[in-house]
Parts: sequence; structure tokens; C-alpha cells
Amino acid sequence: LLSQTDAACFAAKELGGNRICSSDHKTEIVMAHTESMQWAVRIRSALSRGDFELFCQEIRSFKSEGRHGREIEILLRLRDPDSGAIFSPALFMPSVERFDLGTRIDRHVIELVFDWMESHPDEAQTISSCSINLTAATMQDHGFTDYLRGRFTRSSFPASKIIFEITETSAVTNLGHAQTMI
Repeated sequence: LLSQTDAACFAAKELGGNRICSSDHKTEIVMAHTESMQWAVRIRSALSRGDFELFCQEIRSFKSEGRHGREIEILLRLRDPDSGAIFSPALFMPSVERFDLGTRIDRHVIELVFDWMESHPDEAQTISSCSINLTAATMQDHGFTDYLRGRFTRSSFPASKIIFEITETSAVTNLGHAQTMI
């Protein structure tokens, strides 16, 4: 009942506010919100249990001239601890953004990347660039720059090899702060 009430309030707010939204467990918007809330709970648990996994995708150019080392992009996946199923970000990123979990996810990914690079120095030396996606929430996080500077300082992996990308679905609301961070 509380979940349905929360979903109905959220639906009314999403529809512009200042309105009444009635629902039951079969209402589409309530079902969507409930599913999104379930993903948020699952994401928080996954962060604490370490259920997120990184996959590496090599970036290859049609022209190999002037290339030295491997260029990679880091891909985040969520592994279900019970079934072992692997979930694509397309399933959980909308909830990450809706429930303001982007900064936590981004910091977690950065930690995983640097931990791996530092524990596999021979492999890390073969990498010329490593792309990591960031959410818009991270671009707005005033503490992120200090966190990142500290993480780069503690790392043996060169900061010059890291490329940050802002996800396509993200909207940066404070361009001034984003420019300063960049």
C-alpha cells in the first residue's frame, strides 16, 4: 500500500504536480515507478555487495597508423547474485538517474578501474587510453574534482590515459560547474 501510494504521488508530480493521481497495483505508471524503485534498492545492494562488474571493449580504428597501445572503453554490468544473470545498464541506468545514484556508481567504477590497473601493471602498460562514462550527476558534484584529483595522486596508472565521457542520456544543468570540472 505504501509503495502504491508513493508511486501515485510520484506519478502526480511527474504529470506536472498540483493534481490527484489514483492508482492500483495494475496502473502502468505505478508499475513502472515500482519497478524503478526496486531497481534502486537492487543497485544500492549491488554497490555494497560488489555485484557490479566491469567489461572492457577494445576501440579499434580502421587506420592503424600512429597507434601505440590498446584503446579501451569500460562497460558496467550488474550481475544477479542469485541467478548469475548479467544486466545491461539500459535496464538500471534510468533508476540510477531518477534516484540520484549516478555519483556513487561513477566513483565505484573509477575505483574498480584503478584497482584493476594497479593490480595488473603489465596489462595496464599496454593501454594507451581508457574511456569511462560519467553521469551528469557527477558533472554537478562539487566534491568529485577533489575526489578525482586524490585518486589520480594515489594511482600508479597515468591520469593522461583516462578519458571521461558523459552519457548521452544525461543532461548537464550547470554548464559552468561542468566546464570548471573538465
